[in-house]
Amino acid sequence: MQKTKALLLLVLVMFMTNIVFSQSVEKRLWMATKITVKSEQVAEFENSLKEIIRLYKENDYPYEFSFFQSTGFDYYYFMKMNTLEDWDKIISASKAVWEKLDPTIYDDYVKCIVSYKRFTVSDMPEYNYSPENPRLNMDDINYAMWDVHYIKAGQEEKYFENVKNWMDMAKEHSFGDPVLMLEGGIGSEMPVYYGVLYGKDDIDMKQENRKLWEAWGEEGKTMYQSFMSTLRDREMIEFWFRRDLSLSFE
Repeated sequence: MQKTKALLLLVLVMFMTNIVFSQSVEKRLWMATKITVKSEQVAEFENSLKEIIRLYKENDYPYEFSFFQSTGFDYYYFMKMNTLEDWDKIISASKAVWEKLDPTIYDDYVKCIVSYKRFTVSDMPEYNYSPENPRLNMDDINYAMWDVHYIKAGQEEKYFENVKNWMDMAKEHSFGDPVLMLEGGIGSEMPVYYGVLYGKDDIDMKQENRKLWEAWGEEGKTMYQSFMSTLRDREMIEFWFRRDLSLSFE
């Protein structure tokens, strides 16, 4: 039973490499998992995960996946799905490899974990912003921040008016970084939406974002006040892309 639980924890959080850094004209769906690791066992967790990744490579595991580290002792995984029915296909392919895992590595992995939470997110192409002349190449992007917006009941129409104004103003001022909009689904405290900002690192992203708001001046302040009036809560989640813990076929 414990081994089955750990299998679910790992395989339900996989997704196509770099997918969180990309945009699409079609709506996409992901299964996301937040994992909290014991503070004194971060190194052990990452080492055991590397062994698991090695086993996937040796056994020609057919799915790419990426791994993100957040603040504190939190990690996030994402798995791209066409529908929720894809869940079972990932489970089946992963189980075939997982059963070959050394029991010692398995024990090292699960003992490091405090808890995990699963939820779904989907992107909203109609609200994405893509710069005509991107400031960064995709390979330069190692950091993302989710600006999490919990919306007051009945305020979604006004909220999206503000989102559209933000995107229009970003285009008007030739903002050089993409912005991705996500919608929280199953397992989320709805209604909730995520504005995703990118950079080479956290300092780089925050500097560029500050420049944009300074360029907007009083118009930006007015929009910000209108935007905040639609929220019942707000939080920021930071992501550092861990290429060393990711599996890619490229």
